[in-house]
Amino acid sequence: MNDILNEAVSYLDGRDDVDAIGHVLDSKSKAVQELWLEEAKYDDENRREYYELFGPDKFEDALEADIVEIFESELNN
Repeated sequence: MNDILNEAVSYLDGRDDVDAIGHVLDSKSKAVQELWLEEAKYDDENRREYYELFGPDKFEDALEADIVEIFESELNN
């Protein structure tokens, strides 16, 4: 998920008139798009819980690590 977000930030490059995430996702395969949407949904649904568990400084790293673990293991099965 972070790779797509980082690529979108690079694509945006100071412009505010573009849908950077949409553009980047459109350039990816259907499987990558679907995986990103699943990861984004998990992030959205669990962000508050991770914030409460890990605090403001560590919750994003913990959330990203769990997303990678959960969804990479899905890909490998």
